Amino acid sequence: MVKTNRGFAPSNGRNEMTKIFKYESYGETLEFAESIGFQDSCNEEDWNEAIADGLEESAIDFIKAQGYKIRGYDLGFAPLNWEK
Repeated sequence: MVKTNRGFAPSNGRNEMTKIFKYESYGETLEFAESIGFQDSCNEEDWNEAIADGLEESAIDFIKAQGYKIRGYDLGFAPLNWEK
């Protein structure tokens, strides 16, 4: 088992651990990404929806690059079905 920000994930059957990040919100995603090393380079003076969307996508990409599987996030929308 491996501890993730949302609990433990089972191994994948090959003696390897699977890290899982469960998407719940924009804020939690940025907070988790920053906790594992993501750096927000956004200037608050230039903040707008497009920048927010890009920042969230960058955070998701960073989390994936750290070896996490993302659950509950698809093309910028967070579906209610976590099992997907």
